[in-house]
Amino acid sequence: MRKADRGPYVLLTKLFLRQFLENDLLSPDGARSQMLAIVGGSVISLTLFISMFTSAGYAMSIMMPGEAAVLTLSDKFLYVSLAMLVTALVAAAQWDALAIDYRDAVILQPLPIRPAVLRFAKLSAVAALGAGVAIAVNIFPAIIFPWMLAFAVPQMHAWQVLQLILTQFVITVSAATFGFLTVIAVREWASALLGPNWFARVSPWIQTMAIVLIGSAILLLPMVSTRVGQRGMSGWRLDLPSTACVGVYESATGGFLAELPRRPMTKGQEGRERP
Repeated sequence: MRKADRGPYVLLTKLFLRQFLENDLLSPDGARSQMLAIVGGSVISLTLFISMFTSAGYAMSIMMPGEAAVLTLSDKFLYVSLAMLVTALVAAAQWDALAIDYRDAVILQPLPIRPAVLRFAKLSAVAALGAGVAIAVNIFPAIIFPWMLAFAVPQMHAWQVLQLILTQFVITVSAATFGFLTVIAVREWASALLGPNWFARVSPWIQTMAIVLIGSAILLLPMVSTRVGQRGMSGWRLDLPSTACVGVYESATGGFLAELPRRPMTKGQEGRERP
């Protein structure tokens, strides 16, 4: 990028980022910082509660490595799917702001700004939105889940806990990126296929349908992610993107959890092992 384009690029990126917080209930002169703090705090608090609630059982029991390897598949599937769906929902909610709309084109294109700078600023703003949401959704689960698991499996070393933290953060952020980009791809595909006029008419219906489908998937997620390891990742689960991410997760960690040295089983563990 040329040095002369850096100033307009920065200003346009800030402008597009502000558009993500504007709606009919918040005026352009409204308290954007308070709105951002409320939304960000709500997302982080929700993921903190979910990660603490789902991982609390690990801190209150001792598990055999093989048992933990099977049981944790449900949590990994939950975290990956949640990251993917939440970012997809955010993208669907910002449907019209994800691309340069007619209003932006009418106002900004007559200005002495190169079209490439305008498009790059919009792309940077969309990338910043996706990255911010992906990090906010995954930062606490990536830390809490491995540490809670270490209480249930004392054989784990500190470097193995750190490996789990880094792996989960990378995998869940990648899943979140996939969900975000999928919604953008659907929007751009529909726009290219239908053309500007028809897309303007159909776009609100597509957005509404996307929000309803993604929201329903989030509500059904606790039921779908129950006993994933015991039921097996087969059938319709095998075709889900979340399953592929969990497979990459297991490959990245090398399945070390199941290979940890065994300790003598307690009576409770013996009871769980019986058919």
